[in-house]
Amino acid sequence: MAKFRSIQTDFWQDDFTLILTPEEKYFYIYLMTNTKSNQLGCYVLPKKVIEMETGYNRETIEKLLDRFVEYEKILYSEETNEILILNWYKYNWLRSENTKKCIMKEFESVKNPYFAKVLQDLFKQFGYVEDIPLTSPLQALCIPLPSNKKEKEKEKLKRNNIYIGEQAHRHDDQSEIDSAVENNNDSLKDKSYAVSNNEDSKSKSCTECKAVIDYLNQKLGSNYRTSTKATQRHIKARLNEGFKFDDFKAVIDVKYAEWKNTEFERFLRPITLFGTKFETYLNQTSKKSFVDDFDEKCKEIIDYLNKVSGYSYRHDSTQTRELINDLLVEGFKVDDFKVVIDHKKREWKGTEWESYIRPKTLFKKNKFEDYLNEGLLREKERKSSNGFTEEEKKAYIEQLRKENEEFEKKRKLEKRKNA
Repeated sequence: MAKFRSIQTDFWQDDFTLILTPEEKYFYIYLMTNTKSNQLGCYVLPKKVIEMETGYNRETIEKLLDRFVEYEKILYSEETNEILILNWYKYNWLRSENTKKCIMKEFESVKNPYFAKVLQDLFKQFGYVEDIPLTSPLQALCIPLPSNKKEKEKEKLKRNNIYIGEQAHRHDDQSEIDSAVENNNDSLKDKSYAVSNNEDSKSKSCTECKAVIDYLNQKLGSNYRTSTKATQRHIKARLNEGFKFDDFKAVIDVKYAEWKNTEFERFLRPITLFGTKFETYLNQTSKKSFVDDFDEKCKEIIDYLNKVSGYSYRHDSTQTRELINDLLVEGFKVDDFKVVIDHKKREWKGTEWESYIRPKTLFKKNKFEDYLNEGLLREKERKSSNGFTEEEKKAYIEQLRKENEEFEKKRKLEKRKNA
């Protein structure tokens, strides 16, 4: 079969795709089209291969894989290095015999037993076959012992105990029957009690799910539904871990304060807030202090720029705040901003470029690091040459020469006048 993958044009207008970052879109397409991908949608993809083919480092790859697992788009096995794309079958499984044969052959090499079981269910749902045997030894680990084998084991045990004698054998059988009936009755009682408790637990968790989603919708002005299975699953998973309604409120409040009116606002949603990072979010410092800290940094940077340039830029400007926020998120510090401001002031002051000593130019994301490295280099040169770089020395000598020429001209003019 030809080695190519097709992606429908509707992919770009899909509700899920529209909320992805450019990095996530690239990675999602990579998962569907990489050299290891197959018709089945389940294949071995070691992280080392992802590193070589995408150019991402290991930390970024693990972050992206975790994110798509959280989005419920893939499953990834650390033990077997296999990936399963959950919606792959909807768009890539065909009902032709050739495609079916190809998929069945690829299925034989699936190592992860859970992935194999998921694929079995999908085969039945898609209408390929009624029952597909799990051929790999690893796949077979997840299959319970067939009933006919159990029966054979029972028969073997009976044959081994036949020498006891007919009367004793009957007596033992009857005892076993009586014991089984008694245990069964107890078991039914326990199950009845468990079902009752389970119903109460379900009712309680549904109530708490509704309370959490109602609070989230009230906070965001959104309209998330309590009936969504993914939302219920995330909330119930956290409740089962022992978290309470107040913990959900705290996480919503913390991330709302942090992400509102930023590029991360689109992640204010159940799948992100109540996922595997829930406890991390809960243990974050108060986001009020985060916002205050950001405001202080913005003010310090812009105040310094105004002091150096003589201008009056506002630190509460939306555009300025976005530029600074993008760089702070990248890991740059306030002192880095000051280095860039000082460097460009020395370079551009008194030239045609002086008007570009402004936030829009200095804090441009694709230029900032270059400016910073230039500034740090000049600073290093300055320290190693008594406060002046070679360029500044030349400029200073040139300035002295011009001043001397001006002085000589004035002296000659005065001499002529006196003559």
